[in-house]
Amino acid sequence: DVTSKNNWKAWIYLAPVVILITIFLLYPLINTIIIAFAKNYKYATGEFDGFTLENFGIIFGLIQSESGGLESNFTRYAIPNTLFLTFVTVPVSIAIALIISVALNSIKWFQKFLQTVFFLPYVTNAVAVGLVFSVIFDKAGIINYLFNIDTVWIYGAERWTAMVPLCVYIIWSSIPFKILVFLSG
Repeated sequence: DVTSKNNWKAWIYLAPVVILITIFLLYPLINTIIIAFAKNYKYATGEFDGFTLENFGIIFGLIQSESGGLESNFTRYAIPNTLFLTFVTVPVSIAIALIISVALNSIKWFQKFLQTVFFLPYVTNAVAVGLVFSVIFDKAGIINYLFNIDTVWIYGAERWTAMVPLCVYIIWSSIPFKILVFLSG
């Protein structure tokens, strides 16, 4: 009898979290899965004409889309971009984090200040950092001014030119956590 009373108390305490998880996690997840298989889905009304696998064929470029849209660019751009970003930024950020964490361990008198400087990206808002990077890599930005070049880095840039600020941002923002892991080791 005491066990069942404790179970009800536990469920009452858990109810708000379970409701929030259902609303903000489970419902969107299930709805996204349904939309992925829906044929001719209309976002405004939520109506669709049944279920199909054609949506995935269009994304992978196996089937031509009726609208002639850019969905087939997934295999031409998204996969190579992801692989490039992964195989460039991960090793570089790990190497830089290892060097910084070894330096932080060996410089005891300056360690607290340097830890604060290197952990700054970890606690900085991503929107603010994105805005700063967009100003730095702007056509009239600091990078073009310092190196006396006239390159378009972000807005309207060529694909591989735009990868440079993206890689710099990913490396810069991922280093603090890796430093933390190396320092704890």
